[in-house]
Amino acid sequence: MILGTSASWDLGRDGVGAVRASGIYLCSSLRDDVDAKALGDIERITSTTKDIKRLYFCSSRELSEYKRSSIETALLAESDYKFPITVLGASQIIEMASKNVEILNKYYSAEIQDCINALTGDTDEESEIKGLRLALISTGEDSGTIRSEIYSASIIDVLSIKDGQTLQSLCKTISERLHLMRNLAK
Repeated sequence: MILGTSASWDLGRDGVGAVRASGIYLCSSLRDDVDAKALGDIERITSTTKDIKRLYFCSSRELSEYKRSSIETALLAESDYKFPITVLGASQIIEMASKNVEILNKYYSAEIQDCINALTGDTDEESEIKGLRLALISTGEDSGTIRSEIYSASIIDVLSIKDGQTLQSLCKTISERLHLMRNLAK
């Protein structure tokens, strides 16, 4: 069992193994600069954590087999080959999630529902249909395509609710629905 870690007092790890998985750690990234993030994580975790038995580095980005292999090689060299390292990209994570939907729903059902509600702006049964449509649209796509589809769907939904919005108010409404840290650019 891999458990999440706190958001503060970062020790360079996003997940830590418990019980039989003791010694297994997880680092993850949503950033585009995967190589730099991975190297930063390995430097941090090896300086803060002893007795690492295995490390997983997961990226939300699509990574080719060549890219995964080159990141693994760089991480292994940085850690002096002391423990095995596995790098997973979006394709591998999507495949694992699609084969273990019950686990995904068990641990992330609230987050999934929050995303559906944020994207659709409603809480009725229709939001589930829209969420499933979004999932079908985005499976196997790169993050840019997913963002584009989400923004397009949000614009259509917002325009169908409120007529006569300015570009600025449209950006603000969509940003609020998606709980973005800042407003979308015009």
